[in-house]
Amino acid sequence: MTDEQLEEILKESRRLTIPAVEKNIFSIGGRGHYENPISDLLAFFLDVHEIHGFGDLVLRSLNEAAGLSSDDIDLIATPQREVQTTDEKRIDILFEGERYVTMIENKIRHWAANPFDSYDAYLNENYHNKRINRVLLSIRKETPPQGWISLTYKSLLTRIRENLGDYVIKNPYSKWLILFREFILNIEQECEPDPMTNERFEFAYKNYQAIYDLKIIANDYINELHKRALDAIRLDTDTEESVELGNKEKWGISTALRIRRKNWGDKSNIALMVEPTGSFGVRFYVYDIQDCDVPKLRKMIVNDKYMKFWTESKTIRCFGDFENSKLDAILKEIQEVAQILNSYYSS
Repeated sequence: MTDEQLEEILKESRRLTIPAVEKNIFSIGGRGHYENPISDLLAFFLDVHEIHGFGDLVLRSLNEAAGLSSDDIDLIATPQREVQTTDEKRIDILFEGERYVTMIENKIRHWAANPFDSYDAYLNENYHNKRINRVLLSIRKETPPQGWISLTYKSLLTRIRENLGDYVIKNPYSKWLILFREFILNIEQECEPDPMTNERFEFAYKNYQAIYDLKIIANDYINELHKRALDAIRLDTDTEESVELGNKEKWGISTALRIRRKNWGDKSNIALMVEPTGSFGVRFYVYDIQDCDVPKLRKMIVNDKYMKFWTESKTIRCFGDFENSKLDAILKEIQEVAQILNSYYSS
């Protein structure tokens, strides 16, 4: 396939690019999809008496989205979590009013394979004098047993957003509004559709050979960058054998190309960061350094370039990030960092 044909396919592919999602406090730690913390927060916001200040916003929105009675917004107790049934199964969320009780089974990245009979038996035994609402709340549409309501998070969040305006106007800006926004954002990201839409599938189907060719070019590009970074520290090295390529690692959407010199020890290294935007960065890591030696090392670093400094596993000192879109500037910086490490380890 010619360069011109590949360029045309690249132009077409840009139209199908999925924009990056906004990070939130739950997704940063990689725990944003865990059902228990999500259920904890949902129970908190369902409680009309809690300090969040949203009153019955979430409870009313839940009832509207699930088609439940709009009168079921009184609570006679705090919503319960992990309610244990007679046979030791656990109900995710349970709350009740004077005339009703509502049970929520919460599903995020799992399909509904729950002991629904056990839940029903518990509800019928303990709340037979009240109207019983059974809600299966999930990311994707599920088919629950008879008597249960299948409600997707998308439907619930749509109704919350429709109702949110009045609550924001009535209540002062607070940390709870920030937390609530992050909670909603995290759930919305879980609700994102499969990135392989029909349009993207058809594009890949028609252009697979070109995509495969471009993947090879991308791999060759990364390998060449790795070699050029190595050449940058080789300029200050006496022998060919004293420098070596390290690992190539994926850091989210970035790629880290590690390079090192043997007299730095087995692990100290410089990382060339390659971003999907086409820009670059430099980080470096000094292993097995004690606290008493840190001032000596930091004196050698240009602080306006490397203001980020952190410690990993007590004896690993990390510096970052020098960033630039020009490869020549990055390679020059790698060479200068190599000189710093050479001086540190030779002193």
